[in-house]
Amino acid sequence: MRHCLPFALGPMSRHLERAKARYVGAHHEAARLAATEYAKEVQGDLTLRLWSRSVELAYKEQWEGSERHPDGGWDWPAVAQIYREPHDKIVGLFCDDMLCAMIHVNMPGNVVRLQLLEGRPIAGCPLKRVRAAIALEYAAYYGQSQGRVELRCRPVNDRVSELYKELFGFSTVTEGGEAWLYRRLK
Repeated sequence: MRHCLPFALGPMSRHLERAKARYVGAHHEAARLAATEYAKEVQGDLTLRLWSRSVELAYKEQWEGSERHPDGGWDWPAVAQIYREPHDKIVGLFCDDMLCAMIHVNMPGNVVRLQLLEGRPIAGCPLKRVRAAIALEYAAYYGQSQGRVELRCRPVNDRVSELYKELFGFSTVTEGGEAWLYRRLK
């Protein structure tokens, strides 16, 4: 039995590592494309960075202790600990060194989901009017790179739901008793 264990774990470990590498590559390309798309609309260097110690430090230094919107206020270090599948991406949206938004995207089945989006809780965010558009663009590029055909997001309130329908062309679908916004990807 002892001799079978390394052989049983070896191929699975390689498969997992390849999947992680594929999804990280997809993140980098989606981040580059989304940042390029909106670079002309913002003053400063726009980047989307995977959850890391530097993103966590920016979150703690810039957001913790701030009053947060009642429809947000997620504990992002806990989100990063819970959602650890290779396709889960916890992303910080930065303008220069300012953390302007936190994003959680994942890909169950044939869809890509913008699970969580939270904007900077402190006044003076240079991306206030475009951070949702950037997050949606990032999610769409990320999903398309992996063959996903639909983008879904969870509306946190009726105002956001109507805004996404009006500005971004979303419709409503119910899945498992839960309302989601969706649109087909190109």
